Amino acid sequence: IEKHLEPLALAADITQATYCRLDQVLITFGILFSKFSSILNTPNGPTDVPLMQATLKSIEKHWEKSDQDIFIAAVILNPLYKASPFSSSVKFMTAAGVWELCSRLWMRFYKEEAPIQLYRELVSYLSNQDQYGKLPDHIRRETALAASENKSVNPMSIYIAMTNLVNPLPTPLERLARHLLTVSANSASCERLFSAFGLILTRLCSQMSIKSMTDLAKLRLHLCDEHVRLGILKQKLRKWTT
Repeated sequence: IEKHLEPLALAADITQATYCRLDQVLITFGILFSKFSSILNTPNGPTDVPLMQATLKSIEKHWEKSDQDIFIAAVILNPLYKASPFSSSVKFMTAAGVWELCSRLWMRFYKEEAPIQLYRELVSYLSNQDQYGKLPDHIRRETALAASENKSVNPMSIYIAMTNLVNPLPTPLERLARHLLTVSANSASCERLFSAFGLILTRLCSQMSIKSMTDLAKLRLHLCDEHVRLGILKQKLRKWTT
């Protein structure tokens, strides 16, 4: 039971976290598929085969119904991954194929043809050349910084570190990456916000304006995030449970 449920429990923790990105969802799906395929190929019990077949079928069904372009592009535009998680047998995993994918999304998001600068940037980004020649160095630094703070790397911090200080306007690739990598893939953040509204909008505060209530909710959520980042929340939990 443990080997069947543990991967699903870990996947639930990742996809139901307060901040879950699109690329994390696809990577999690891939890990689950790989894990359960391995169990299917080397079963240890009579229930392994039917359980794994049903689970893999469910994963494939959900993937077929998903907006695949968005998830794939989110992984590719994450500098930590690029094309590395994908199989070499994937035919469109070339610079031209990635360009077609991103140009479709550009038209979908911005209702205009993708600029040719996006193609040049994609080629440089995928090959670590030109303005992205120092990308591996930035990744190493951001990874080390995140490890020192005991948190995962935010891919947008890598793009921010490479932003031109003289002309800070985002390039087409940065613009598309921000559009994809800042999306929350679940409703956890919305649920937190409405929970904060419920705590603020008491009987004594029922006449509060919408702006005041929203500002207080934002402040509350910001303080909660800071407490998590600084480890204050863990200290309080230990104090309450001991």
